[in-house]
Formats: sequence, C-alpha cells, structure tokens
Amino acid sequence: MSENEKRTGALTPINWILVHGNPRSGTGLMARTISHACQRYVGDWGLRNLFKEVTGNPNAKLDKQQLLKDISSNILENAQHKDGDQFDLVFKQAVLSEGEYKVLEKIWGKPAKTIYCFRSPDEYIHSAILKFVNSADSRLKNLYENQMKRFRSIGGQCFEYHAKLTTEDYLKFLAPIEIERERLETFVHKGVSDSNNVTPKMWDVYNELLTAAESNAL
Repeated sequence: MSENEKRTGALTPINWILVHGNPRSGTGLMARTISHACQRYVGDWGLRNLFKEVTGNPNAKLDKQQLLKDISSNILENAQHKDGDQFDLVFKQAVLSEGEYKVLEKIWGKPAKTIYCFRSPDEYIHSAILKFVNSADSRLKNLYENQMKRFRSIGGQCFEYHAKLTTEDYLKFLAPIEIERERLETFVHKGVSDSNNVTPKMWDVYNELLTAAESNAL
C-alpha cells in the first residue's frame, strides 16, 4: 500500500509517525530522535478526553468533521517546530488508547510508521514508582500487565529500551529514515532493577512483547 493510499479518506492527510508504549519505556527518546527528520513534534499532550467530547455524543448537532479539522490545525500550529523535511509530524503519546488512535487515523490517515516502545518489568516498575509518586504500585503494575491489549489494538514495530542500547541501534532501527548522528543526544541509560516488585503476569507480558519484537509481525 502506498503512502497516499494509507491516507485516503483522512480529513487532513499528512505524512506522520506515531510513537506509543508504556510510560518510562523510552518513548520520549525515540520520538525526539525521530523529530530530527520531521517538521513538527508533539509529545504526551493527553488529548483523550478532548477526542471523547468531540466524537462521543451522537445527539450533538455539531459538524464533527469540521471540529476534528480545527483540532488538527490547532495541533499542527502549536506543535514544536523542527527543521526536518522527511515527515510532517512525529506524534508521541504514552498509554495511547485505541479510541485516541482511531481519531488520529481519521484526521491524518494511517501513520507512515508506528513504533511501540517497551521495557523489562523490573526496570519499568522502579522508574514508574519514582516518577508517579501519587500512584499506587498496584495501578502501575496493572498498567504494565494491560499493555499487550493496547499493543494488539494499535500495533507497531516493537523497540525495547534497555541498558545496552547505543545511538547506532536507534539509527539502525529507524532506517531508511535519514538522521544525522551528530545531532542526536547521547544515550544514557538510568535504569535500576527491582525484580522483587514484579508480578509473574508482568514477566509473561514482557516475553510476549519480546516475541513480537523478534518477529516484527505487527
């Protein structure tokens, strides 16, 4: 399928890349790396409730397509502007829902590339507990355990964030996108293992993601 065919029927078709995955799993670094090849960058704007309000009420006498076009214009006008020219936008959203994705696809068409970032559960849980101090540990564990459902509904190429990564690994994974190595931030892994705080189901989910990453089936 050509890039034009992917975006047929979109309200305001653009050439864009989607980065999603669990929080604390390298989505930010991946999106920032890709942004060097893009005109615009959006990261974690949290538009889920806005999309629900626009699309959720069937009785509202509104021109919903025009509202979505207006939202698209607002996003693109206020996105961080970059100097790349290979793509119009890289859009990064951790814990992206299927509903959010369907709205984005309706507005812009299918992404030229979709990337799903993940991380081993022992490093994820340590980082998540430090970052989200007001969230219960059980909620953060459930977030990890439920990520396969989100991955299967949206898909993407899997990329594992881990200690042995190098800048060259990112460039190889993103090829044939052309990114100048000299412009990239130095990769510094800050992960700490907390295997005592990991459930068996979290390890099962991680192994499923490893299988998906190895097969590149989605």
